[in-house]
Amino acid sequence: DGDTDDDDSDCGVCADADNDGHTDAACGGDDCDDSDETIFTGAWEICDDGKDNDCDGITDMNDVDCENPQASSGCGCSVSGAHKAGWSVLLGLALLIRRRRGKKTR
Repeated sequence: DGDTDDDDSDCGVCADADNDGHTDAACGGDDCDDSDETIFTGAWEICDDGKDNDCDGITDMNDVDCENPQASSGCGCSVSGAHKAGWSVLLGLALLIRRRRGKKTR
């Protein structure tokens, strides 16, 4: 029939119907919806699409990944705020050093 290996329905292997790299859960894979490439175990939860993207049984704003968007990244933190705080500390130290040096010259 011209098909080879995973593309051949004669082989009895479940194909990845949505081509997201994850096999259908019905065939032992981790894709709970093999008709949608945005849905598989480990996918980012898209918080406004009405779908369970990460196959955890919870959709959108009911999913903890949407309550705390950084939870999916694994750190639960915001890097941009850390940069601001770091610069504030450095500026404060520079001003303190300058002030102390000014007192020594008097």
